[in-house]
This record gives sequence, structure tokens and C-alpha cells, in this order.
Amino acid sequence: MKKSLLLLLYVLPVFTAASSHHTLLYELDDKDIDCMMRAGHDFDLQGVCFDRAIYRMKQKIIKSGKMNKAQLDHYLKPYKARCTKQVIKDYVKTGMIHPDNFQDYGTSYVSDCLADEVYTLYRKLGLKHKPASPAKLYEYNHPK
Repeated sequence: MKKSLLLLLYVLPVFTAASSHHTLLYELDDKDIDCMMRAGHDFDLQGVCFDRAIYRMKQKIIKSGKMNKAQLDHYLKPYKARCTKQVIKDYVKTGMIHPDNFQDYGTSYVSDCLADEVYTLYRKLGLKHKPASPAKLYEYNHPK
């Protein structure tokens, strides 16, 4: 009985997080805005900014104790595959990226897609995210 209860408590966060198909869009925070401003129009560097946001969210999920690293990696594995396949398919199909150029630009789109998936889990687990301040957004949208 104790083993099954312990197993239920171990699997419950993953099941709860996986039960919804709705994806929330990740909102940049102040650190992301600073990174994006430094990245400029370089898509690879913008992808690095999203990778850093993903890393910060994953660390907060693990630190909260709601999931460990193995659970988190297991949960995100299908999303990583979906983001890669879907992003390549969508951007090549629409002509936004030529198949030969995907290595130059595609990784940033994959990172952007995955940031939304990690953020959805982050919010479902009850963790709070502070979006960028209005002043930071204005600075980003109206460069000097």
C-alpha cells in the first residue's frame, strides 16, 4: 500500500502537467529582454536567449521539488521532438526558412517553441513568472 501511494505521489505531477493540451506563450522577462537586445537580429543568439530562459525555468521547477531532473527530462522529451519536427515542417512549408538554411536559423525557432512548452508546465505546477517591465519592453521595442 505504501509503495503504491509513494508511486502515485511520484507520478502525479507528471500526469497533472501532461493532462492539458493548451500551450501558454512564454512572456519575456527583464533578463530575456537584455539578452534579446544584445542579440539584435542574430537568430542564433536569440535562440540562446530562449535556451537561457528554458534553463532558468527548469532549474526553478527542480528547486521547487515538484519534479526532479529525470521526471522533467522525461516529460519534455516528446515536446522537444514535436517542436523540432513541427517547426522545421512549418517554416520550410511557408518558405520562411529554406531547408538548406535551417541550421543557421531553425534552432532559434525550436528554442522559442520549447520555451512555450516549458512555460506551460511551469505555470501548471503553480510557479510564478514575472514578465518584463513596461519600461524594459518599451526600450526593446523602441531602440535608440
